[in-house]
Amino acid sequence: MSSGAGENDGREGARSGGAGAGWPAAPLGHALPVVERIRAARRAGVVLTCEHASNALWDLDLGCPRDWPEEDRHVSTDHWAYDPGAAELTRLVAHRLGLGAVLAGFSRLQCDPNRDLHEPSLMRSECDGHELALNRGLSAAGRLARIDALWRPYHAATEALVRAHTPRLVLSFHSFTPCYEGRRREVQVGVLHHDDDSPLPRAFLEAFRAASGGPLGAADVRFNEPWPGTVMYGPDRCAAVVGALPLELELRNDLVTRPDVREWAAGVVESVLRAHGLLEES
Repeated sequence: MSSGAGENDGREGARSGGAGAGWPAAPLGHALPVVERIRAARRAGVVLTCEHASNALWDLDLGCPRDWPEEDRHVSTDHWAYDPGAAELTRLVAHRLGLGAVLAGFSRLQCDPNRDLHEPSLMRSECDGHELALNRGLSAAGRLARIDALWRPYHAATEALVRAHTPRLVLSFHSFTPCYEGRRREVQVGVLHHDDDSPLPRAFLEAFRAASGGPLGAADVRFNEPWPGTVMYGPDRCAAVVGALPLELELRNDLVTRPDVREWAAGVVESVLRAHGLLEES
């Protein structure tokens, strides 16, 4: 079943990777579309999103990818710029299960689709103590241009997706760094939510914990870590359009950049969705 007017035929853009922790760097100057859409192949009660899928920068005047400023290249392939492994996991689940998905094709440092328009980190001025040349001296007009060219098209696409499918669940994939601001994170999988009445968050938690035969052994899985469930702006926003449950899965990026971990995680996700009747055939 089509996931709505204006979606493409499911063609994938160039994959973005990462660097600095053993995974290949995404080639600068190559990127996904500004918004990547994957067409649903079935009627289902779930759609997928990935707000931090790409480390691409866009030249808004030319409508094409641009290079990173030399001063910022050291952050262009790490977790500050995007979520390594999250896009690949989103595509794997979408294509394996025939689900509709929307992925952002621009770096969160150019404009973060997982932030409200009024949040300072929508276009942050620094990261890890480094002032971003990308955003230095950004004018009000420049901010508005990015919002109109990047943020608004992404959210229009997710809104169109949920209106087309009226899902019960909006499932978003993210990844996080194993060391943040000098602190080691032992958690491996986080289930972010803010609805204690739904059985789905606990179902995901228990399924990941129970999948001990996978590549992580007895996985360290926790609720609302490494971030609280109140920071899911993107999933929250589109889920609210149709009254769906927003839920975010966070996987540590030294793990989810491994193909075997992605296969394992996709299998766990499928088991939960099937058990809760979210993969009904059309």
